[in-house]
Parts: sequence; structure tokens; C-alpha cells
Amino acid sequence: MGGRARPRRGGNSALPARNAQGGTLGEDDMRNVTRSIGLFALALWLSSVTIFEPGKVTEKVLRKLVGRTEVEVVEATPGELPRGELEGIKNELKAIGKEEVRRTLEDLTSWGSRAVGYPGNRKACEYIRERFEEMGLEDVTVEEFQVTVPVDEGAELEVLSTGEKVPLYCLWPNEVRTPTLPKEGVTGELIYGGKGEFRDLNGKRVEGSIVLMDFGCGRNYINARMLGAKAVIFFAGGTVDRKQAEDKFLRVPVDIPRFWAEDGRKLLKLARSGGYTVRLRAKMEWKNVETWNVYGYLPGLEEGLIVVEAYYDAMSVVPRLAVGADQACGIVALLKVAEVLSRMRPRHSVLFLATSAHFQGLSGISHFLHRHSRGSRYFRDRIPEEERIDFKLF
Repeated sequence: MGGRARPRRGGNSALPARNAQGGTLGEDDMRNVTRSIGLFALALWLSSVTIFEPGKVTEKVLRKLVGRTEVEVVEATPGELPRGELEGIKNELKAIGKEEVRRTLEDLTSWGSRAVGYPGNRKACEYIRERFEEMGLEDVTVEEFQVTVPVDEGAELEVLSTGEKVPLYCLWPNEVRTPTLPKEGVTGELIYGGKGEFRDLNGKRVEGSIVLMDFGCGRNYINARMLGAKAVIFFAGGTVDRKQAEDKFLRVPVDIPRFWAEDGRKLLKLARSGGYTVRLRAKMEWKNVETWNVYGYLPGLEEGLIVVEAYYDAMSVVPRLAVGADQACGIVALLKVAEVLSRMRPRHSVLFLATSAHFQGLSGISHFLHRHSRGSRYFRDRIPEEERIDFKLF
């Protein structure tokens, strides 16, 4: 994004290691950050043969981002940055070390779920604001807005014969229908349903039961519900990946209470032993909650504004466990690019924008655009001057 004017500060500046399915931070996440930064460089290279004149992309784009460094200028070929300047840029990029990236990822995944409506989302916002301020970005601003999301207020399984309680986590609603249970809970025998095939359920009293099932069952959990099961509990049996996660909620508001158990092996032992009656309690409600966009400016030498954006929230089929190491890679890349550029006076001003509610219909970036920049002159003229941020999409 690029533009011509830097606005005055607007908005409220005050705030009132796992993957999306709960996996740990790993080498794939490190590669994703490296890939994000690499894709930025690749986009510049492709631009040289698709958008700009060949040989001009370095001059037109890199100069806008970083201008001249303090390195002494040496000879250069037509259409390229001076060799010394390029070396200065390369040296700054090399300063982004693997361990430093890992530490930032670990920070962002250390506060629990970053899904909107959970404490980790607020903590991530505060962390990004603090990082922007430490880098010396100007007019660091936090803007609050509201979205409607399902919030898991707690779920548990109680073994009636022993009184032992096992924490559970609500799955994403089937459209508007959450896994909320009656206040008194539901009671039934705990049985193991394997992958939910009818042959796995053959010979078992499914009606009125609580069925423990492998997460890698596809949509076969519907079979258990059709046979009268009161609820289904998933654990890390079989494949646990995005495809399986997408199968665990439906596009129709059917009442199928579904839960995730971290300690699934303990429940599996009980279910295979047989004869254990359990009680489930759970509450997940739709709520209007606050979340925040965060942005700050890096002043440039010349007129013009470039906006660099990444989202910082996370999403999972189990919202309360949406630590999202994979999903943090974009915001980690943004923070590292901001860190490098903050040590180099750019030719044009750069606005670094961290948005939230990405998984609620891109609500964060939509809120920012509606509040600060509209393509239509009719709507643009109705934005208060102090809120207006002029830039254009390219």
C-alpha cells in the first residue's frame, strides 16, 4: 500500500507453544516466518517483470522503504541501487537471527489462546504496542472495536463413582448452536467409539451415552449422535490436522455437543474398562467483546506513506486452545521488518499495522479502512480530518 500523506494521530491510545489445534512450537513455524520474509523479497523480484520496468523495482521499491544508508556510495549500474547501499540492506536483514525469531514466537504463544474474547488476545495487543514503542515508532495508537464471538466459559467431566474431574474444552459452534449443556449437565456411561464407524459402535449401548472418539474420525461423530449419544468427546487419536478440524463443525445449527479432552488417554482407559458413569457440564456463549488494532509510524525523508499489515489473533476449532504458533508467523515477520527499518531512515513513511479479528470476517482490517481510508470520495469526505489516513492500494 502506498500514499501521499501522513495523518495526525487518531483513536484511543489506551487499553481499558502451540499450533491451531494445540501442537507445540516447532521448526515448521520458524520456516513459516522465514518464508513470510522471503515471500516479501520474492514479490519485489516478480514486480520487476510484471508491474514495473525490468531493473527498476529495486530503485522504485527498496529506495521508498529504506532510502540511503550510512554506507559509502560506490559505483552502480543503471537502474540499480548503489552496491554499498545494497550491502547495507543485506547486513541489516542478516541481523534477523533464528533464535531472535524463535523468542518472539515463544512470547506470542505463551499467554494461552489469542482468539478474540480470550485473555491472550489482549496480552498480544499490549506486547505489540510495547514492541512498537521500544523501536521508536511514532504515534503508536491502539484502537478498540467490538465483534461477536463464542466464548468458552468452561467445561468438565466428572466421574460419579470417584468424584474425579477432567477439564474439557468446547468446540466451535455449529453455526449459532454452541455445545452449551443444561445447567444440571448431562449424565451417561462413558464408552469408546473409535473412529465412529458403525462397526466401531456395534454391540455398544450408544443411546444415552457419552462417546469418546478419535479426533481423526472425519464426520463420523454424527453417527453416534444419530444413535442417541448425549455428547461426543474428542482426543488426540488418529490424525489431528486442519482437514479433520474443519470436519468437527457443521454449516447448519444442529445440536451436537462436542468437546476436546487434553488428557484423552485417561478417559480412554476409563471407557475401555466400562461401567463408568460420568456427568458433563459446559457453557459457551456468544458475546460482544472488545479487541484492538495497533499501529505506529516510522517517519520518512519524503512525502508518501506505505502501510505494512499483519494480523495477530489466532483461531482453532477449540477456541480456548487457539495458541496459534503457525498463525503468529505473519506478525512476527512484521515486527522483524519494523525492527530492521527502524534502524534505517526510510525514504517514505511506513505505517506498521497489527490487526485483530482476522478470523471474524477480516473485521480488524475492515474497521481500520472504514475508520481511516475509503476509496469512494463520498465516504472519504465524511471521515473526520484528524482520523483520515491517505494511502492507495497497488
